[in-house]
Amino acid sequence: MEDALVSYGRSVMAAKTERAIGAKVAAYRKAAGLTQEELAARLNLAYETISRLESGRNLPSLKRLEKVADALGVRLTDLIQVENPAPARSLSEKDRLIESFAKELRAESTEDIIFIRDIVRRIIRKVHRR
Repeated sequence: MEDALVSYGRSVMAAKTERAIGAKVAAYRKAAGLTQEELAARLNLAYETISRLESGRNLPSLKRLEKVADALGVRLTDLIQVENPAPARSLSEKDRLIESFAKELRAESTEDIIFIRDIVRRIIRKVHRR
């Protein structure tokens, strides 16, 4: 049963990836001002192949995707680099503030972060004494 669930999870992820790649192909094709038929002609393919690719029903080999990328004037990585979003979760206001502060800190040097951390610790101690 567990293997079936893992397999199902992988197939769902694969389907999402195929749809995401297909959506990128469609977006780049449209940005290039091409129809599916025109892109198919450039690749010596049937336009139905492009339609299946764009809808996520068919994912070609990397070699073919590389040819699609070339025909669209983009890099292969532009097509296959799919963000894997974190599972949706609702952040509390406190968590959002902490994440926002952490983003600001990332731009600082390690030395400055240590300095800021020490100041924040002192402030927290003072707040707790009240």
